[in-house]
Amino acid sequence: NLLNELLILVLILTGLFLYDPKAILLLTITILPVFFLFYNWVKGRALKLEKEVNSITPELTKSIFQSVHGFPDVEITNTQPIFRKRISDLIGRLVKLNIRRTVYNAAPTKVLETGMVITVFAITAYGLWFLPDRAGLAALLGMYALAAYRILPSTNRIMLALISVKGYQYTFDIVNEVNGFIPESEQHEEIKFNSGIHIKNLSFQFPDAKEKMLNNVNLSINKGESLGLIGVSGSGKTTLMNLLLGFWEPTEGEILIDDKPLNKHTLKSWRDRIGYVQQEVYIIDSTVAENVAFGLKDKEIDQAKLEKALKQASLWDFVQTLPKTIHTQIGERGTKLSGGQRQRVGIARALYSGADVLFFDEATSALDTKTEEEITESIRTLADGKLTLIIIAHRKTTLKYCTRIVKVANGKLHGEVSYEDIS
Repeated sequence: NLLNELLILVLILTGLFLYDPKAILLLTITILPVFFLFYNWVKGRALKLEKEVNSITPELTKSIFQSVHGFPDVEITNTQPIFRKRISDLIGRLVKLNIRRTVYNAAPTKVLETGMVITVFAITAYGLWFLPDRAGLAALLGMYALAAYRILPSTNRIMLALISVKGYQYTFDIVNEVNGFIPESEQHEEIKFNSGIHIKNLSFQFPDAKEKMLNNVNLSINKGESLGLIGVSGSGKTTLMNLLLGFWEPTEGEILIDDKPLNKHTLKSWRDRIGYVQQEVYIIDSTVAENVAFGLKDKEIDQAKLEKALKQASLWDFVQTLPKTIHTQIGERGTKLSGGQRQRVGIARALYSGADVLFFDEATSALDTKTEEEITESIRTLADGKLTLIIIAHRKTTLKYCTRIVKVANGKLHGEVSYEDIS
């Protein structure tokens, strides 16, 4: 808008200059001071306003999200008034900011109209004093009125464009943070998984932490085995899994897949070979098929591959009882499924992606005993020597079919334990 209106303005002013250069001089000394005085007054305020809006909006979204998704807790603790007031206060602040924004958007027209009136007065005075006849004055005013008919909206749009550019200038600070980002597609290196995963002298510490979460961990996981990791909360199990998943990078040491280090160059290739089943599987508001073949639409899904994944996850028989089988909508966050069925969807999703390694992070901790046994049985069928399973668990029964169980405590590995020795 700024460039377009500047071009129009330059063409109009050029025409006026060719007709009477003195009129341009009058226009300049009357309009430009008004324009720049107003712009200098409003630009800092516009930037401050947009920054404040940008800081309030996430707070408002978070408060609404917490009150909706934490509805049972909000009801039980009688904190509805607190959340309501918090949301109301934030909306009130946004309303006031939007009023100011509306004023800033409307004000340029009024200010520039005033400038135009001043210019008409100046041209009339110029004509009366310096032009030889009144006809020349009428012609000059007519030409100016015709030009002003288009100059006024152009100047107004220029002002609004400049205010908008200035108001959103803070976004450049955000853009600059990722300015040197190199797309992952330019970093790819192929990684193979033929023998195993080797963790060597691995330590991890958060930048703002005083102590290490993991300290000098050494572990080899052979391809095809089922490894269980057990330990109390905070022992470092999940941290180790997050490192293996590539969410974080080790502070010291390395993770080797076969003999190739896991880093940003090999991460995409590694993730093509792994699957991840969380404690709470993320279910999108779509069909069974689209939840298993995550990110794909129905027409893009390999039906044979989908059926195989559902059967391996012990979900195929259940899906056949649904009204539209694999095309049945299962609701937002899987509201039409039980906890165990949601976990099986997560397992099927990992299998559909063609994973060689499956990670289970407390996948049964939120389930009842019977459902946990069913999921554990599903895991047993997967532990056939072809897939590599890495399982984190609090409950002993989840690790029932692991070929090895390693105890984690205080950020260190404390050797292998037998299933019978787990309390």
